[in-house]
Amino acid sequence: DMTSLGVDYVSSGLGVKKSWLAANRLEAKQFVMAMIEGAKILTTNEEFAMRVLAKHTRISDREVLQQSYHYIKPYFLKTPYPSTRAIKDTLDALAKDLPKAKDADPRDFVDLSIVREIEASGFIAGVYGK
Repeated sequence: DMTSLGVDYVSSGLGVKKSWLAANRLEAKQFVMAMIEGAKILTTNEEFAMRVLAKHTRISDREVLQQSYHYIKPYFLKTPYPSTRAIKDTLDALAKDLPKAKDADPRDFVDLSIVREIEASGFIAGVYGK
């Protein structure tokens, strides 16, 4: 658990080329909107979430599923902005083997415009009910 070490680390994320995003912006936006809806369902419907976990992990032990659910639940963000600190910490860790990473700007690895657009539209407030 990297959070117990005070390190913000990228463990998952979405990545696309800028050229793909420019050509497929609507699809990317719809995908992020679906992720937001899915996160809402997973964080508010524990039984459903545990069935999904059981299916995809092939774990049937209810106690293990509940512990797993309660562990991952806080990581589903209502507004899924990527953490520039996590990107910076990840780049710092990579710098040992990839010297260019040391001087890389974390902001060069993210495009916040889609999440900003979705948030400004009121979509997130609508999904979560203010």
